[in-house]
Amino acid sequence: MQKIVNVSDKIIGSKDHIKLDISNVELISILVHELSKEIGINPEVQYISKEKSIWVIFSDSCFECDFLIDNYALIIAAVSEKYPIVINGIINDFEEGEIKFFYEEDRLKLNKSNASRKDFLNLSDLCLKINVEKNEEIEILNEALSNIRYNRNCIAIRRKWDKYFSNYSINDNQKVMKYNYIPLETLENKEYDYINSLSILQMKELWLDFLVDHHTALEFELLYNMFQKRSMEKMHLWELALRIALSECEFSVAYYNKQFNIIDRDGNHIYYNFESYSSAEKLLLKILFPVKTNLY
Repeated sequence: MQKIVNVSDKIIGSKDHIKLDISNVELISILVHELSKEIGINPEVQYISKEKSIWVIFSDSCFECDFLIDNYALIIAAVSEKYPIVINGIINDFEEGEIKFFYEEDRLKLNKSNASRKDFLNLSDLCLKINVEKNEEIEILNEALSNIRYNRNCIAIRRKWDKYFSNYSINDNQKVMKYNYIPLETLENKEYDYINSLSILQMKELWLDFLVDHHTALEFELLYNMFQKRSMEKMHLWELALRIALSECEFSVAYYNKQFNIIDRDGNHIYYNFESYSSAEKLLLKILFPVKTNLY
């Protein structure tokens, strides 16, 4: 690899002393989401444990350096005080270039580097390299950033990471939900945005809670309300997640003479009833046996 040298090192502003009411993890998540939305590309996220770094790659992307300076210099410099961020990309004749935004005393500085010493105006295949000291922080950042999708307004995060987010002490319905839902922009319809943010893996975990522990998370109440309003988006994803959960539990579904049965791994029949108070139970019956049940 060729040696990277400075192309430019200049002052581009002064330190912003505005107090933010969100955490650094949220700031990084918002940054990645904004970049993702700008180009309509989901980030590819990987971490390197030995290097204590997380790479966030936007394949096939192209950003003007001035755009990054105007829109993201302040937030990257602020985050870099705890988690140093280097912006890498392909420049000029297919060489690697990098940009850093950082504070030096009260001055906001820009540093550009590459091997050829030629200035550059654009970065292709943008990559954020985030340095993180603690293994736990690598894990939470990896989970948060891996869940970002450019067309979703929030991310669902496991409860074990509540302390890393500014809403962890809020006493509302979120506290009885399985996941903590972190807004990345203003949410117009919280119930829809929460449910829409779930991955198939997260849906599966909700089903496992019901099948194994007989626990109905509040997420099922929100989903049931949506289905009652005839909003049937992602029904196939919920069915796929349910069938994966049934397979992991070694439960089988049998249809015989227009009757159905759910049988556990020991051969015992499991009985579910649509008159149940559990919205998860009603949804399970609707998904597996749609002719027999009606949500409306």
